[in-house]
Amino acid sequence: MLGAKFSTCLRPSYWALEPEPSTYAPSSKWSNTDMDPVPPRHRTWSTWNYVAYWISDAANVPVYELASSMLAIGLSWYVSLSPESRAELGVELGISGDKHSRR
Repeated sequence: MLGAKFSTCLRPSYWALEPEPSTYAPSSKWSNTDMDPVPPRHRTWSTWNYVAYWISDAANVPVYELASSMLAIGLSWYVSLSPESRAELGVELGISGDKHSRR
């Protein structure tokens, strides 16, 4: 009895999932309602939320590690600040721009 249940669990058909319908993209294996953009009426983030996210993203351990490694190899603080600032700005512009492209 236990062997039959175990062998059933080993079949790929046992683990196959039915795709959920999508409201945004055509129904396929690669899209579902969790991946759909949030409709404008359900969006709750304001400008303040994006600013707070940007600050929390810029003030974390990996950023400090990157900056300290640049200082350790002999770069000055202002030279170390330039690539980090450009990277943060690029990421944040991408996130902010994505907010408006879904309307």
